[in-house]
Amino acid sequence: MQLRDRFFIYRLIVLLFTFILSACSSNHIKTKQLAEQGDAEAQFKLGYMYMDGIAVDRNYSTAFDWFYKSANQGYAKSQHTIGMIFLEGVGVPPDSYKAAEWFNKSANQGHAKSQQALGVLYSKGDGVEKNYEESFKWHQKAANQGIPGSQHNIGMMYLQGIGISQNYEKAFEWTLKAGNQGTKESLNMLGLMYSEGKGVRQSTLKAKKWYGKSCDNGDQNGCDQYRILNMK
Repeated sequence: MQLRDRFFIYRLIVLLFTFILSACSSNHIKTKQLAEQGDAEAQFKLGYMYMDGIAVDRNYSTAFDWFYKSANQGYAKSQHTIGMIFLEGVGVPPDSYKAAEWFNKSANQGHAKSQQALGVLYSKGDGVEKNYEESFKWHQKAANQGIPGSQHNIGMMYLQGIGISQNYEKAFEWTLKAGNQGTKESLNMLGLMYSEGKGVRQSTLKAKKWYGKSCDNGDQNGCDQYRILNMK
């Protein structure tokens, strides 16, 4: 490549980068204006700009302030985000009790990720009293909205009879939904269920198929089981 060609490409990159920065800066100004006027969605977006350092210096404290203003207006995405901030301790001390409180606000508005989060917290007794029935309830709501992690957990709860009566057919049904979305644990479990005929007619061929998918997704147990079945 000639030097002048390299210089031309370099100028294009600089121009593109300048354009992106200008667009981000313009977007920040408009978003901030709306946020200061009380727009809950704009406050949420502005919070993420400060959280990720988009067009502004990263500032977790300022980000939290904007999320909080939005959440207090009932904006479910901000309520969920505050829950995650407290759960993970991003810029604030970790507090699973406050996390559960905000997840609950968001989940009751139908926010699927908050429903999933509550399902996990209730299963662990983290920030709330351990309650498998409540865990199942919230995972079910999230699973019905297509959240693969909750679909897998519902499947495992049916499989083991935790929080709900044991039901292998329903366990397979929900594990298959999660597996079809590529959930790694579900791919491996589908191989096992077909191999042992749990909730579905036994099929070594289909067991190999799902163990193979599990192996392709980096699961060592899936690889081992796939090789074992190929040796039979």
